[in-house]
Amino acid sequence: FEVTKQTVAAPYLHLWSGILAITAGNTDQALTSFIEGRAISDTAETAHMASQSMQWQAFAEALAGTNATNALSTIEQSVQLREKAGGPFYQCCNQIVYGTTLIQLGKLDQGLETLSKTIEKTQDATLKYLQTGALLHRAYAFILKKSKKKANDDILSACALMAENGYDHFWGIPPSIWCKLIAFSKEQ
Repeated sequence: FEVTKQTVAAPYLHLWSGILAITAGNTDQALTSFIEGRAISDTAETAHMASQSMQWQAFAEALAGTNATNALSTIEQSVQLREKAGGPFYQCCNQIVYGTTLIQLGKLDQGLETLSKTIEKTQDATLKYLQTGALLHRAYAFILKKSKKKANDDILSACALMAENGYDHFWGIPPSIWCKLIAFSKEQ
């Protein structure tokens, strides 16, 4: 691992490990991975990499429910860094994580607005994978708001995109959200 720390891949290994930990429902492991990853190299400190680590760190903090103030501050810093770094794919991903972090922090309307704007931006064929995730996160928010038809429409749209494009997963969605989505779908 010492040699890997010296490469540009090092921050990505921590980033992906943290995202997988979120997907598995292990927020403590995710937080450790994001925090360690941000300190591992000069590459990790660039706006491009720091924005990604910070967005996922904020989401993990919001999921853990232990420090809402820090989660909100971290995600807002991440958005600023992403605006500086650019990149349409990464900007959309950042906005998806921003929206779903807001939802986890109880800011449903702001989170829904962010996700809705992002879904519009992901109409491009190269961003359909991100659109799938944004739809699933927005469906979760609609479930929380008791907007059954909107939640159902988003789930159906996400499933259609998955079928059309051969997607079999979407990273970064924790079991707590999947369980709500699946339970809601079973009721429909």
